[in-house]
Amino acid sequence: MAASGTDSTNLLDLRSFEDYTQPLIDLMSSLDSLEKVILVGHSQGGLNISLVMEMFPKKILVGVYVTAILPDLVHPAHYWPKKFLDETPKEALLDTVLSCLDTLGGRFTSIAFGPKTITTRLYTLSPPEDVELAKTLLRPSILFLEQESWRYPLSEKGFGSVKKVYISCVDDETISVISQRLMIESCGVDQVIEMEGADHMVMISNPHQLCKYVLGIVNSYANAN
Repeated sequence: MAASGTDSTNLLDLRSFEDYTQPLIDLMSSLDSLEKVILVGHSQGGLNISLVMEMFPKKILVGVYVTAILPDLVHPAHYWPKKFLDETPKEALLDTVLSCLDTLGGRFTSIAFGPKTITTRLYTLSPPEDVELAKTLLRPSILFLEQESWRYPLSEKGFGSVKKVYISCVDDETISVISQRLMIESCGVDQVIEMEGADHMVMISNPHQLCKYVLGIVNSYANAN
């Protein structure tokens, strides 16, 4: 995503959640109209693939949510992350830093995870060397909790028409299994897979099992198309 990982975009240049998702939007726009893909979103990435599902529903076979934020058609897209954050006691945030950033799109809430949060919330079951690497690579990001950051409301015709699979990590200490089930019940999905032995960073803590599940989804939905 923009202003994430190795992307050089300045966080303050983001005007909306669409701007944040632009690299994925550009990729989807480049596909031939007859091509179909399977999108996999993790954590807040669930919102990114949801926006793209709204914009390109006919190009997507299925959206896979890996212990991710799953919006619905009842609430605004930012409802669940805002609800979970509002209900989190301050002491449970540990060394996570929340602040307001004045961006080109307005004043948005940003988040930066500290080393204690990384160790005890995000990477609880991950190898120590990966935890240490994560501490050096993490960047502050925008949560997009403000309504004005969302330009594309989700609809039944777009987002609602795409099949969805949710991979629920029952040992996740960041998005609890209770929170995951609330989103699943509110949105409704075509398939739920419960996965044990993985923390929030499932691609680090249990990559082989995750790949097995994702490949199974690929084979199932690709063959059914």
